[in-house]
Amino acid sequence: MSRILTIAIASALAASAAIAQSPNTSSVVRLDPALDALVASDAKVELVKGGFGFTEGPVWMQQGREGRLLFTDIPGNVIWSLMPDGKASVYLSQVGYNGPEVWRWGGLQNNGRERTDPQFEEFPMIGANGLTLDPQGRLIVATYAGRSLMRIEKNGQRTVLADRYEGKRFGGPNDVVAKRDGAIYFTDGNGAYRRGNNDPRRELMSSAVYMWKDGKVTPAVTDMPGYNGLAFSPDEKYLYVNASVAKFVNRYEVRPDDSLANGKLFIDISKEPGQGITDGMRVATVFPRITKAFFDERQLDVEVVPVSGAAEVESVIDRVLHAARAAGGAVTLSLVRRELGSGGAATPVSSPAVADKSFLDAEKVVMEWSEPDGRVIEELR
Repeated sequence: MSRILTIAIASALAASAAIAQSPNTSSVVRLDPALDALVASDAKVELVKGGFGFTEGPVWMQQGREGRLLFTDIPGNVIWSLMPDGKASVYLSQVGYNGPEVWRWGGLQNNGRERTDPQFEEFPMIGANGLTLDPQGRLIVATYAGRSLMRIEKNGQRTVLADRYEGKRFGGPNDVVAKRDGAIYFTDGNGAYRRGNNDPRRELMSSAVYMWKDGKVTPAVTDMPGYNGLAFSPDEKYLYVNASVAKFVNRYEVRPDDSLANGKLFIDISKEPGQGITDGMRVATVFPRITKAFFDERQLDVEVVPVSGAAEVESVIDRVLHAARAAGGAVTLSLVRRELGSGGAATPVSSPAVADKSFLDAEKVVMEWSEPDGRVIEELR
């Protein structure tokens, strides 16, 4: 299957935290037709939950068969939990600045209304920003106004992984991503300071992307004018870094020792009209989905279309095996992977491929039955 890589960039309006979206702006703006593989052509932007201050850092935390969406509310200094049924509750509080001088810290933000508007609100950004999960499923927090990188242990204990480089405090860790080998990368700027770059309390005089690995902090990227969102390619061979208000994205090669090299311009929207900056990013990989099955002699062919996620593939495979075994048939399941550039040649994948997720690279999933039962297979159409 041809896997489509799409980078979705959240171009955040500088002061739009609490403004309701008008009906005329609910359509998804498509700059590349490849987005159709991920988002339906008639999709609309919908309000899931409102009433927050300034939300950031969404991350999905799976827990068994259920899960929750975690995100930060920076002026509220909390991490919220949003359940699939729409119920929201505070997951963690005091995740950013925790000192006695709240009125001195965090850059000032507002709700985007004119100062003459009775509903105008202004607030300090004293909370945390980006969130991610490490390979063990622990929550990693870029504490922003807290000027640190923090890990939430399974028992709820908070561990500060890093809060300084060469003895100097960070200025406001913004976004964070974790690599499968445990290395953590985060952007640092000046968001913790009320006066930004001009704040006399600033200790590190330049922004950067830092890497935390095995308890050590090292600069990973220092050649950009500013830093905000981060995202890995699916194979983790590249790290995408955007430049915030400078409105471009660079791509860096990830070396075997996890250092970054050979940064190149990947996307430039600095000339695009309108407000907005490059902010949060997500890389979506298109996986196969089983949409129909048909029986032809001894082979059950499964049509594959792009979709994000693998749960449905596993579900249908499980149904096939369960139905056949219930009917008393002997079943042998094998999956076939056709790599790009291979001329369509089939490459066997060891069974069961469901456990090791090797079917995610399949162009077509083929199930061959040693003793096919037409009635059973018909039920799966």
